[in-house]
Amino acid sequence: MSTTLDPTPQPLRLGILGGRRGRALARAAETLTEEVEVVAVCDIDEAVREQWHAELPDVRIYADEQTLLGDDAVDAVVVATPVPQHTTQAIGALRAGKHVLSEVLACQSIEQGQALVEAVDRTGLTYMMAENSCYTRTNLAVRRLAEIGAFGQLSYLRGGYLHDVRNLAHEAGGALTWRGRGRASVANLSYPSHALGPLMHWLAAANGPDDLPVSLTAATSSSPATADYFRHTFGADHPGARADFWGSGDTGSMLITTRSGAIVDIRVDLGSPRPHRSHTTYHELQGSRGLFMGSRGVGDSALVWSQVTEGLAAEGESGDIGGESAVGLDKIISRYDHPLWSTRFGHRDELQGHYGGDFFVVERFAAAIRNGEPSPIDVRTAVTWSVVTELSARSIAAGGDPVEFPRL
Repeated sequence: MSTTLDPTPQPLRLGILGGRRGRALARAAETLTEEVEVVAVCDIDEAVREQWHAELPDVRIYADEQTLLGDDAVDAVVVATPVPQHTTQAIGALRAGKHVLSEVLACQSIEQGQALVEAVDRTGLTYMMAENSCYTRTNLAVRRLAEIGAFGQLSYLRGGYLHDVRNLAHEAGGALTWRGRGRASVANLSYPSHALGPLMHWLAAANGPDDLPVSLTAATSSSPATADYFRHTFGADHPGARADFWGSGDTGSMLITTRSGAIVDIRVDLGSPRPHRSHTTYHELQGSRGLFMGSRGVGDSALVWSQVTEGLAAEGESGDIGGESAVGLDKIISRYDHPLWSTRFGHRDELQGHYGGDFFVVERFAAAIRNGEPSPIDVRTAVTWSVVTELSARSIAAGGDPVEFPRL
């Protein structure tokens, strides 16, 4: 008697918690028709449910998350709800026997992170944090350059997430949303993973996966821009019109030290005015043999330079990244594209959700489950990148004293 492997395995069946943000991830899934199928969505907002029904009438639509988690046709759950719900919903999905792809952040505290790690370990299911910033074409190319040694050992990395989202801190009438309540209640760096994630991937690629964060020190500014916005929008009597109302300042900064002694320098700014179309993220690195400086805005080119020549592009070719000056990454990126981009994204230039990042978090999650591979951003990595929120609060409260990362 012999057995034959099914040459056409069934696609991973996704259920989505949170229909607003989840719709963008569903669009990414729709391009992976042989690998992923969206079968159900849950949202508490009737208008969102109606929109889903109009656009995707074959998808089962729920108003209660427990009903979705009890749906036997759902193999995996995408958690795309507001951040404060991520941990409990991810744990609930794992307990229901579903793999989990969670939007950032994975957790908001060390206690939550430890509970999430325990749930993944106990169930043995796949958990991935959907940090799309790791999968842009530029960030993947820099990751490949780090992997092949173009930068040597990394000693300094810098990243920023600068996004004016003051308008998302309140409802139409002035009541604070979960974002606003978070900024008002505590001083911390609350949304760091878009800045931090790519840097940690580059660090692991160049220095090895054991070069993990050890300690962190943080500071936050005052809040003149946020107070000014609330004063102009709702008047001087609104509590948010006072700068001292806000626990977290307009901008914050932290320094992370790793096991090798590398420094990771992160800025998060959610309250300062800036052009909407300017780059919200930037990244750079310095290594023992080269450097990368990311683009900071429209018309600005990302730059690469390396002392390494052997094994990289031949002298005089368009891919040469040595010489007397740095080279625009756009001029050489086709030579140094990461294999993920060239083999999986390929000609899909129309898929520009977060510059291709939305496509890859769904594709990589499904591939890990299908192939029985480790999660690309597993639960311990996700928690490490997320607990900097609590660690930054502890450091700020202690006047900038360093705090240690937990063992997970």
